[in-house]
Amino acid sequence: MGADSWNNIFIGAAAFAAVFGVVAVVAQYLVIQLQKADAKAALDQFARYKLDQERKIEDAKVSLEQAKLRIEEEKTARLKMAEELGVRTLTEEQGRIFIDAVKGKVSEITVVRIMDAEAFRFGLDFLFAFPFAGANPKDFILPVPTDGYPYMTGVLFIYDPKVPAQKTAMEAVVKAFSEAKLGPIMPSIDVPTRADGTPALPPKLPRPALYIGLKNPPFAKYGPWWAPLLPGAATK
Repeated sequence: MGADSWNNIFIGAAAFAAVFGVVAVVAQYLVIQLQKADAKAALDQFARYKLDQERKIEDAKVSLEQAKLRIEEEKTARLKMAEELGVRTLTEEQGRIFIDAVKGKVSEITVVRIMDAEAFRFGLDFLFAFPFAGANPKDFILPVPTDGYPYMTGVLFIYDPKVPAQKTAMEAVVKAFSEAKLGPIMPSIDVPTRADGTPALPPKLPRPALYIGLKNPPFAKYGPWWAPLLPGAATK
């Protein structure tokens, strides 16, 4: 071979090496770009996964709070139902509050009880409580009505507003019922009357008097038992 042939061979080899080098660089560049694309896709996928998990966690938190709220609502409803269906009574704490509120403000009082097991027992609590407040309670048991009318519901405090001591006693007992959370009590200066105008309690009932009537039922504000007692009721 001549010198020119070797030169041509070397030049061709150098050109081939240069082309191969360019191809290698391009291939490496493409590989890097593919790796970057894969990495970006993986990061995007991870970001979507993270966002989805965060959303699920937030949804779980909301569901948990809603469940807690439902549990509290159901608990409150059960306690309210138990209170409505349960018997009235003076607990130890309520008795202490009641006694403190009426102490020195009630001297003589008539506790009117009816022949109903729940109301009869509730009235007994007050007969026991008043002496601890320095009062002298008198027990008055109202017979079962024989005229077709039922006992009245609720609690009344009947007093003479012209007698300062009775007014003071009324205010003290009403306040005591409120502070001890014993339910509603209605002050009355007159003996309640039925729809036909006849008195629902003895007209000469000694005053002041605390009337413990039938417990209001939880299922309705009014019921057929005491419909004749409501204002506007036509007949017995």
